[in-house]
Amino acid sequence: MADRAVLGMRVLIVEDDHALREALVDTLEVAGCRVEAAAAGDEALALLQRCVPDVMLSDVNMPGMDGHELLRRVRSAYPHVPVVLITAFGSIERSVQAMRDGASDYLVKPFQPGQLIEVVARLGPAAAARGEDPVAVAPVSQELLALARRVA
Repeated sequence: MADRAVLGMRVLIVEDDHALREALVDTLEVAGCRVEAAAAGDEALALLQRCVPDVMLSDVNMPGMDGHELLRRVRSAYPHVPVVLITAFGSIERSVQAMRDGASDYLVKPFQPGQLIEVVARLGPAAAARGEDPVAVAPVSQELLALARRVA
């Protein structure tokens, strides 16, 4: 069922795991997002040249260019695009570095579909127009972001 908060939003998903990438795409499309997906950082950068998304979600641990390097490149070329990093291996050091590099949020796997939709809704154009700050949804993500902000 479409979610009014994300209806029509353009989202780019970067995930090397095919099954997870498809699950993320399906979740956001059912919510009403227009989704592009890439299996690698280089592919994502090529997609960004064609169409700039409202929000980008990227796995951290990918072969080749990892999510942190992709984050730095996207923030440099497209500073207005919120980037959410997704990882199964959340560490304080990496989350601190992600915040310093400009990550808007940091989701730790596994997370519920509703958490994903809420994060996308909070970071999209409507949230920017309201002047809202990005908010971590999952308790583990909240703890990592709070600590990262204190350290950064």
